[in-house]
Amino acid sequence: MDISDDTAAVVGVIALLWALVRGVWPVNRRSAGHYRLGQQIEFAPREA
Repeated sequence: MDISDDTAAVVGVIALLWALVRGVWPVNRRSAGHYRLGQQIEFAPREA
């Protein structure tokens, strides 16, 4: 079982969904701080 391959696939799918959600959802759904938090979460899984 190669976990790194599965992780890369999952991160790729999440990043794609996240990009779609950010593209469709207006930024005014929450404050700019929440938007910035989303960007940090997007890059976090690559170290895991």
